[in-house]
Amino acid sequence: MVGILDLPTEIFDLILDETELFTYSPRDRYSNIYKYEFRSGLKIGLTCRQFYKVVLPRLYATCHVNFKETKDGYFAFHTPIRSTAAKYKAYRRHGDFVRNLFITTWGSSYYDPDYRTTIVKKCYRSVPELVGLLLPSFENLQLVSFDRRPKVPLKDFIDGIRLVLSSCKALRTLELSIDYAATDDLDALIAAKEFGDWPAELPPSVARPSELRLYLQENIKGARSDPVRLWPMELMDKVLGESCRGVKTLKFSHDVAQNSMTRSQRKRIGWLRNTAGKRWWFPALEKVEMGMGRGTMWAVDEYLEVDFARVTELSLSQLRYLEYPDEEEVTVLLEFLDRCKRMKVLQFAFPENTVCLAAVLRARRQLPSLREVRVLLPCEDGLTEEIMEDFGGDYRGEVTQGSKYDPDETVVLHLDDDDNNDKCAV
Repeated sequence: MVGILDLPTEIFDLILDETELFTYSPRDRYSNIYKYEFRSGLKIGLTCRQFYKVVLPRLYATCHVNFKETKDGYFAFHTPIRSTAAKYKAYRRHGDFVRNLFITTWGSSYYDPDYRTTIVKKCYRSVPELVGLLLPSFENLQLVSFDRRPKVPLKDFIDGIRLVLSSCKALRTLELSIDYAATDDLDALIAAKEFGDWPAELPPSVARPSELRLYLQENIKGARSDPVRLWPMELMDKVLGESCRGVKTLKFSHDVAQNSMTRSQRKRIGWLRNTAGKRWWFPALEKVEMGMGRGTMWAVDEYLEVDFARVTELSLSQLRYLEYPDEEEVTVLLEFLDRCKRMKVLQFAFPENTVCLAAVLRARRQLPSLREVRVLLPCEDGLTEEIMEDFGGDYRGEVTQGSKYDPDETVVLHLDDDDNNDKCAV
């Protein structure tokens, strides 16, 4: 008798794709925070015992935890599962299958549990307590994502990160999306230092991730009155510094509130010299994705030591900070790119217009190693046709479509043709 495992590979793959528990995509075109969509793979897996055995690794490949703050602590939810404690026991029992661990705090998740049908039970009172319980069973964990909101104690959250670094030997990707209150969190950190409570001596790190995604977001109450302080970068350097020596891919943004700041008050990208001597060193870095916001440029310049001359792939987002009518901002962008001596791939993420793209193509002779320019755009964006019409003839262009869960388009312009090099020389 023909069984389900005898199906053609392409059909079987489609079935398995439908059993994924979670998918994720950006909440909006500029967001670094991801939304999580639950998919009912368990119901499909229970249709057949043989099929259940096949899909079991996928059913437990991703564990998602959401913390909710309360007056005396906070609760842990595994949405949308009804029995939290039983679900965590199941994940511990099948811990060898878990590859991804997503930890979010209340308000950072895209959806809320349905209180009409869910009985919320008090489970674990802190991030370290729950993470410390799960991690010993998750020996093959490859990706850990923390998404923190200001109401969750900063010490508690950082302790969870330290637990991951000291126990996850197979970790490949560490993603940290941290919202912090510019004043409240700093006051709490200073108080902890005064009482000798924290930061304590760091445990030895066994994790050596090859990819670090660090997204910091400053929150302030009302208009800005105090100067911008980038103390979270010092904190992240202390917590992550030693474990990040082998990082090859860095995705970074540090957005600061600019309520009352004019354009002249922003720190320009031209100030980004990134001289040697910074405490947070990334000697193996090959790929960088970062925003063009004021806080990001400042943080990279002040705290990170990145040899951009060794970077081969660069992706720039938040281009709206650069796309002004005059050419001054474009000039400093080209000055920055000129330091990327080995850059082969350059990507612009969600630009508002083609100003930056046109400037790079005009300066093609200054970037001899550049072979490919990509422009990431929302699906059915009118800019796709404009780019293909304006540049597709001179440079071999193509449009690639994302998945049905992430339908963004990518316009790719190939610059490695001999005739293109001849045109640039004219």
